[in-house]
Amino acid sequence: MQISKNTVVLKLRERRGRELNCLVFNLLTGNADLISEEFLAEASDRDFDNLSSSAQDFRFRYSVKSKDQEREMEELLFKRYLASRSSSSKPYFLIIPTYNCNTACAYCWQTELHDQKTVMSEKIIDRSFEAMDKLMSRFDYKHERPTVEIFGGEPLQDHSIQAVYRILEKVEVRDLDSVITTNGSLLHKYCDTLIKFQNLQGIHVTVDGPKDVHNRSRPMKNGGDGFSNIIGFSPHLSTSGSITVSSFVLLLGYRFDIRALLRY
Repeated sequence: MQISKNTVVLKLRERRGRELNCLVFNLLTGNADLISEEFLAEASDRDFDNLSSSAQDFRFRYSVKSKDQEREMEELLFKRYLASRSSSSKPYFLIIPTYNCNTACAYCWQTELHDQKTVMSEKIIDRSFEAMDKLMSRFDYKHERPTVEIFGGEPLQDHSIQAVYRILEKVEVRDLDSVITTNGSLLHKYCDTLIKFQNLQGIHVTVDGPKDVHNRSRPMKNGGDGFSNIIGFSPHLSTSGSITVSSFVLLLGYRFDIRALLRY
């Protein structure tokens, strides 16, 4: 018995009084648990017989008998997925060129990945689109063009922007639609190039409230004013072409006058 390769462990941001700081979930089974680092270390011990009953139960929930069994489970779920699709469904693909981010959002669940600089290589981008082509050949879509969403981390950064451009180029070659989800802090740097991509349909930005609330819950790591970058530049981008800029207001229990935000 071995831990499934589809088991993901995310360490949550440290907070006073938080003991259960590891989120564990399995992409195949849907199992999910919030546990402590100490329990994770115990349950990961290879000597199964010496584990506590709760650690043994954890290992059972996130293990497979063999690689062949896991491959069979993956194929079965994919067949079920194919059977659930219809020709009227809109295909939607998500590509994350980097998990690195230039903000330190208080509620982010990807904090353990934010400081690594790894960027999706050209080879992996090319193989991603080849995989999309193969998936599309399995369906008979008649109504909607596929959409490719570029996500993160924060994709619009100096070290990852070339990967974003390559993805957008691949989208245009295949005549797909694309959207970008971004914190908006660096839109002003890349606007002139982004609006040249005719298949880029939208840019999604999140605003957490007025300036003081937004910058408190989504602080820039360099101490910058992320709110002003978004509010000051989004109208310019939305009038620069056919791109739609969507701002999502995320309310996190703060008390503020929503009318004050709308006046921006």
